[in-house]
Amino acid sequence: MLAFISARIDEIKAVAAKQYSGDAPEGIERVISRLEEVMHNLQSGSRFDSEAIERDFALIDQLLAAELGASISPEQSDEWEKEAKKELKVYKKRLPKETYAKIHENFVRDKIHKKFGIGELSLFRL
Repeated sequence: MLAFISARIDEIKAVAAKQYSGDAPEGIERVISRLEEVMHNLQSGSRFDSEAIERDFALIDQLLAAELGASISPEQSDEWEKEAKKELKVYKKRLPKETYAKIHENFVRDKIHKKFGIGELSLFRL
């Protein structure tokens, strides 16, 4: 688990250095700080609550995706939207709107992770 978190921190720091050439946005700094805090808590022998960590990871990942997504060109974003609509078309009529929206959001977030070379922030996708 520590190696997993450390790898994500290293990936995010590398992207921040490359993408922002200097000071990373506050949101990226918060992501790194929170991941370091989670890692420190685990190192100090704190009780390991996988559900709480997964919730933390989900919130951290939302912030990370929002920050990195802001640097995506409109053309790239439009391309991903078209790709998502095409690939997820079969689910649109079969699923509740909220579920479809979450799947769509995950699709785009995965694209952001791949573009920047950052692994997933999830215990269940290790």
